[in-house]
Amino acid sequence: QLLERLGRLFELVHKSPRQSEPEINHFAIKGEAGDADSREKLDKWLKDAWFEGVLRQLPGNKQKSLHEERGVDWQVSPWLAPLFNLSTRRKKKAVLSAEEVLVLLRGSDAAWQKMFKAKERELDQGNTSSGGQDNLW
Repeated sequence: QLLERLGRLFELVHKSPRQSEPEINHFAIKGEAGDADSREKLDKWLKDAWFEGVLRQLPGNKQKSLHEERGVDWQVSPWLAPLFNLSTRRKKKAVLSAEEVLVLLRGSDAAWQKMFKAKERELDQGNTSSGGQDNLW
């Protein structure tokens, strides 16, 4: 479920006419989940995805904001990246909230659809604005 959702999210970004976004192939988590139970679940599920070989950890090389406390980026494993035409080289990243990553990992289909539509709207609005940004979302 995580791999399919993350792949669809990256495919959404790659359909954008903005030049730099097709380079996005990993994500960072901004902030923390709202409560202790959610934080524990997020850490466990990310660790499980790492152990199962779905995601790989990349040590954060640039902390552009104090909100990126984890210092770790997450990328689809190299042997799965070709499924979504993703490069395995470290390129640009998307920044997702802890709550959004929880939805990617184990959220209901309704929560996933709501998040996907919101990201689609944000991307469309970003395409019409004149300012550029280093990270998506």
